[in-house]
Amino acid sequence: MRRESGVSGSARRPDGARRRRRPSTAVELRVLSSTEETKRSLARVKEELEQEILLIQSLRLWRTCPTVGLPGSWTPDIFPSPCVMYKLAAAVDSKLVSVYDDDTEYWLGRKTASKRGAFGWPPLDSCFFVFKSPLEASRAKFPRDSKNAHRPKVLMKVIVSGNCYRHSSGRMWACKELVPTYFFRDIKYPPT
Repeated sequence: MRRESGVSGSARRPDGARRRRRPSTAVELRVLSSTEETKRSLARVKEELEQEILLIQSLRLWRTCPTVGLPGSWTPDIFPSPCVMYKLAAAVDSKLVSVYDDDTEYWLGRKTASKRGAFGWPPLDSCFFVFKSPLEASRAKFPRDSKNAHRPKVLMKVIVSGNCYRHSSGRMWACKELVPTYFFRDIKYPPT
């Protein structure tokens, strides 16, 4: 028997007429089952590789982490994926600036990075202090020498990722960069 080109799944009968072969249902089910298993297996391998890459990246970052001069209540930490946090900013004229220094401005949707050590582990004093909840952020205490401590405050919802330091209380982080995503109005400071 000879196959004709362009005709798949057909064969010639002895009388010259074509007969179409029907695929076996069991074969179809095995192929479908095999395809689904392959998809699940590939998804599992992809997840394992992503975890492995995160581990390698974090190990590289930990090697460069400075522990000298870090206060005892702070430990190095890493946000492997973007995380939502909250922070207070001071309203000065028509700008939102850092409560501590008068130089750092915050813009909606724009990344603000540490002035020192932005490509690795910045010194703790140049980090942005953020909190896990809006209430904790609104209760933040500021150093006496803060330039805008007496100014009106605005609560910001921010996205942080990468290298940071975690306070032993588990409620405050010092991050090397942040992106403000929302400014809350009508927040009383300090909260009652």
